This record gives sequence, C-alpha cells and structure tokens, in this order.
Amino acid sequence: MRDNQRTYESTYAVQEYAALTALQPPEQTILDIVRPRLPEWRMLDLGVGGGRTTLAFAEHAATYVGVDYSAGMIDTCRARFGDKPWQFQLADARDLPFDDASFDFALFSYNGIDAVPHDDRGRVLGETYRVLREGGLFAFSSHNLAHAPTLLSLTPTLDPRAILRQLWLRRANPPPGQLSGRDWVVLRDRGLRGGVESYYVRREEQVRQLAAAGFGQVQVFQLDGRVAQVGATDPWLYYLCARA
Repeated sequence: MRDNQRTYESTYAVQEYAALTALQPPEQTILDIVRPRLPEWRMLDLGVGGGRTTLAFAEHAATYVGVDYSAGMIDTCRARFGDKPWQFQLADARDLPFDDASFDFALFSYNGIDAVPHDDRGRVLGETYRVLREGGLFAFSSHNLAHAPTLLSLTPTLDPRAILRQLWLRRANPPPGQLSGRDWVVLRDRGLRGGVESYYVRREEQVRQLAAAGFGQVQVFQLDGRVAQVGATDPWLYYLCARA
C-alpha cells in the first residue's frame, strides 16, 4: 500500500476526484442526521479529495476544515472554494496537526481510511478519537469484505473488455478461496486505473476496531442509504459512531 499516496497525488486522480459532485445515498442519510447540529459544530473532513463532500456539508457547519495527504487535492479545494471561509490543509490522518477535542464531527468519506495499512488504520482511528470532543461523531466508509467473492468472481460474458477486467482482478489478488475466515484483507480493484490497494474488512471486525479505539453507538448504512442488513454484500458500507 506504499504507492497509494503517489496515486492520489497524480494528476489523473486529482482530476477524477475534482469532477465528483454528488453525495452517495448513505452520506445524504448521515448529513440528514447531523444537519440540525452542524450550525454549532466544528467539522473535520478527512481525505477531502476534490471537495465533493465540501459542497454538501461545509455550508451547514460553524467551522469547516478539510484535510488530505495529496497536495494536488488541497490545491484544488483552495482554488475551488477560495471565496469561502472554509479551511483546507495538507495533513495525514495518521498524524493530525490539531489539538485534542478540536472538533465535534469528523467525516472520512469514499473509503479514504482504506488507503493505509492495517496497523496504520488503528492510528487513524486513534487520531480521530483524539481530536473529537467527548460525544463527538465520526462517519466514514470502508470496503466490505463480504463483497470480495463478487468482486473476484468469473462470470460468463461475451464482452472482451469484461473478460479482461475479470482476469486482471484475479491475477492482481489472492484466490477467492484464501479469503474464507479472514477478518480483513488488502485487495486491488479497478479504481484509479488499478493504482490503489484497498483494505476490505468484515462488518463485525470494523465494529470491533471502533470499540478498541473508544468509539460506540455504531450505526451501519448500506449504499442505498438504509440501515445495513445483516450479511449485506454492498461494495462498501458507511459507519456512524460516537466518541465514548
């Protein structure tokens, strides 16, 4: 996963993320939940990318700070929202340059947390816990390991491009049989030209990791924005939790 940051700093990644504008349905669900309190809250938008979530959340927050470890992403946000009172800062979620209890709400959208190795994932959760006030909320998405068999399956098709995509995925990843019984695994999918390795985690393991970091009251949402059903196989899930 060492090359992930280099990929996110690439011109094509910055351009792709800058072109995104719409919220995903679970993000809209989370915005609807927090919107009544956002006018009094300080918000931290981790992995802000090209500002997709800025468009929807920042105008409601008392204070808004977006961070990313890609300088190109931060430059894009500063140019895009230069006339707004919002702050954008180059920073790594594993080592945040903020005081303890600086924020009321933190968001890490679009599976940004999945770009770091397993051990660093704990650091991200710990840093987010540290900068949130007691009772502060944290929302993020993460790739769903229950989707991996679908991702790596070979399905009958006459489309040569689909065949090549399936074969590429199988070559780039462990055999599906090796995923059985795992709580998490690093896989490579087709996003950003296949240049990103992503962390896939079982829902139960993600809840356990949150509890270990000090978070509770976990709610899980599937990609249609509804509360996630047990055994949901969506490509990724959204989690909303509170600093205990």
